[in-house]
Amino acid sequence: MTNRLVAADANTITVVNTVTETEILSLVVPAYGLAEGQTVRLTAAGDFLNNSGGAATCLFKIKLGTSTVLTTPATSLANSANLRQWRLVVDVLAETDALQRVSAGLWWSDDTADNFGAAETFLVGYGTDTEDGTSTVDVSVTATLGTAATTINIRRHMGFLETVHGSVTLPSVDLPSAPVTGTATVTSSLWVSRAILLSGSVTGTSTVTSTLTVS
Repeated sequence: MTNRLVAADANTITVVNTVTETEILSLVVPAYGLAEGQTVRLTAAGDFLNNSGGAATCLFKIKLGTSTVLTTPATSLANSANLRQWRLVVDVLAETDALQRVSAGLWWSDDTADNFGAAETFLVGYGTDTEDGTSTVDVSVTATLGTAATTINIRRHMGFLETVHGSVTLPSVDLPSAPVTGTATVTSSLWVSRAILLSGSVTGTSTVTSTLTVS
């Protein structure tokens, strides 16, 4: 199965001339989207400018609900008239309905006049949280600049949230052991993940009865 897009935001958000923690992305996982065994991935990207004449810092916080799960180091970035690109990827795996394991990677590019810079800094983080995965859960990212100046800013240009699907085992069907001519009733037990569709899904075990015509 392929990943499924849950939510996206393509509006540019700019943080400039402030040292106040500022939310730059917030997307919602629907109810049961973080139930036991489910995984979602948040991806965000943007750029950073430090043309202040000296080094400047920026840090991100990753939150589930109101809980801060991960805080990146306050990365020091040298002065440059050119932009640096950044990319953040966050994977959230629900071990149970009320325990999430979170892994994140953050890339900072070098400063370049091109829009595709070489990766200069790569950071990796891991944490856990205890949100109720059977309810909706906000996944958000904040950014905090170390210096308030009009010549220092961070922008988020895009962000999206997707489910990450694994393999699915199809149910077995009990067919009549003897040859049949006419009609036969076939009963099969089918288990459907309660969050496979994230809406209108089936919970638990359902008995499906079908009538087959055999000739």
